[in-house]
Amino acid sequence: MMMPRFDVDWVARAIAALCLTAGTIHGQSTPPKADSTAKQMVDFSVSEMATLAAGSAAPRYPAALKDAGTVGVVVAQMVVDTNGTAIETTLKIVRATDPAFVAAVKEAMPGLRFSAARVDNRRVKQLVQIQYRFLLQGKASPADTLTTKSAIRQFDVTITGITR
Repeated sequence: MMMPRFDVDWVARAIAALCLTAGTIHGQSTPPKADSTAKQMVDFSVSEMATLAAGSAAPRYPAALKDAGTVGVVVAQMVVDTNGTAIETTLKIVRATDPAFVAAVKEAMPGLRFSAARVDNRRVKQLVQIQYRFLLQGKASPADTLTTKSAIRQFDVTITGITR
């Protein structure tokens, strides 16, 4: 069975950050450097993927962009920890149409809640990707960037602004 491939450089940085947080991995007294990890492939499978919890925080539509009639998209990647919380230091913006949309996503991030991924009966961390589409009535939707072939757990969230 072919295992999925990931953006190795980003995953290496995320692993290095997690190593710094955890202190040790595989009995090492000091975490490995991101450079030494960057060449490795990351393979994994989970028995139950992380799920975005009902009532989880969502970004607010930036008022200035709503008033200007601007629609857009932000695709964000992050690691969800074993408690179902997004680890803010792992946030990577993959694509964004406007910095104000990015700011709205970052502001909402502490309120994101998930059910944690599981391997067998044990909760594990999982890399997820969320596409936030900011839409206005009567405006064309921004292009989707999520792919069905991605090995990363993906969510599509629509933020609708009401115009007068």
